[in-house]
Amino acid sequence: MTKKIISLIVVLFLSVNVFALNAIWLGTISDDWSLDDNWSSYWMPNEEDMVSINDGNCVIYLGTVGLANDAMVDAGAGSSQSAASLTIKSGASLTTNMYNFELGYTATEANSVLNVEQGALLDVAGAAPFGNFLNAYRQGRSVVNLAGTVKARNLGFNKDARIIINFTERTGKLVLKGDYSDPWYITWWARYWLDRDFASGVLDGEIVPEWGVTYGFVSEYDAGTDTTTFKSLKYVENAKAAIDPVPEDEAIDVTVTPVLSWSAPLKSSGDALAYKVYLSTNPSAMGSGVNVGSATSYDPSGNLLSETPYYWRVDVTDANFGNPITITGDVWTFDTTMAGAAVLVSPTDTDSPEVATNITLNWTSDPAATSHLVYMRERNGAWALVSTINAPAATTYAPTLLYGRAYDWRVDEVFPGPITVTGPTWKFHTITPVCNGGLRFAGDEDGDCDVDFEDFALIAENWMTCAFEPAAACGNF
Repeated sequence: MTKKIISLIVVLFLSVNVFALNAIWLGTISDDWSLDDNWSSYWMPNEEDMVSINDGNCVIYLGTVGLANDAMVDAGAGSSQSAASLTIKSGASLTTNMYNFELGYTATEANSVLNVEQGALLDVAGAAPFGNFLNAYRQGRSVVNLAGTVKARNLGFNKDARIIINFTERTGKLVLKGDYSDPWYITWWARYWLDRDFASGVLDGEIVPEWGVTYGFVSEYDAGTDTTTFKSLKYVENAKAAIDPVPEDEAIDVTVTPVLSWSAPLKSSGDALAYKVYLSTNPSAMGSGVNVGSATSYDPSGNLLSETPYYWRVDVTDANFGNPITITGDVWTFDTTMAGAAVLVSPTDTDSPEVATNITLNWTSDPAATSHLVYMRERNGAWALVSTINAPAATTYAPTLLYGRAYDWRVDEVFPGPITVTGPTWKFHTITPVCNGGLRFAGDEDGDCDVDFEDFALIAENWMTCAFEPAAACGNF
């Protein structure tokens, strides 16, 4: 009997262990990685599981920390022989803690696709000699759309495998252990990662529309961490012109106090570079421009107009060792944001608790405002302009107030143009005095805790009157 029990325990243990090591994507109820019923194992994969995604689309959503022993996206192993994909959303991650991440292991014409969104992480953390990314060995096509980050010890793919890496959004990064900055790696890998060799297209300014979002890549080695980071090298038509505008081309809701910046050209003579910046609301009349020397940023004087399209460009002059060349830049554009209304700081927008009569009104304003118009009134009365404050003076105002009054106030912001943005109406109530009965004086005829002309008027009204009974006693008492 004891032997049978021990045997049963061993069988159960082995069964559980086998299931733990194999998690095949079924996508039974949705595309969500974290749902147990989407997997053949009937649980979300853990660090012991060998994960296979062979059919359909699997998504690791925001906040999910995906784990696997080894992970594979392999359309060739699927029953449908159609595309299979894994998407890691922004704010999510996947870590393979022992082996590799394989993409397209089995021969097929179907695509095996990995999407790593901006803000997402794939960490192929397997110990040496494992920890390989793109461990592919087939003639089919694998595609990586990389806007986030992939970390791995190495690359492990056959040179005949057709692998396309789209370094998208200028944020995509592939970080490998070791030094791969040698141009030989760039040249060799470019032939297999990209739709075509990137060097001729990017560096010579050749127009290559069939590239789509794949423009090329550059490598940077960090000796401190012994890692090489591959990043996107965005395709530009003129490799000798300034690139990477900030704000980005066609940006919207840009502050009216922007600092314009850019990066040096991809290609130059190696001599000194100087820049001239043009900024205008009319793309056909860019003005005379401003020379900024070797600086790669420009802070326009004053504030820009709100809710207005602007056009700008940066011309580059390459000293070219005594034979200067000026390259006219691309015209970029951005739209400024809507002018902002004043924002209340104090006092609180309420009638209770009541406030002192010596308070200071405080607010914050859009930095682009040129002046602040302060309006006040007693509750629901007529507005009166009580102060005009020119920026950048402090956004405060100390009014003259009466006790026991309900007040409304607002601040209108004035912007270049001029544009006036009417502020919201705020309210407060000053302290209402309380009568101290122990200190009341004779003569307070109306009982308002104050002996004043109103009391004198009441006394005068009854001056020389008499209320005796009988009336004949008046004047004879």
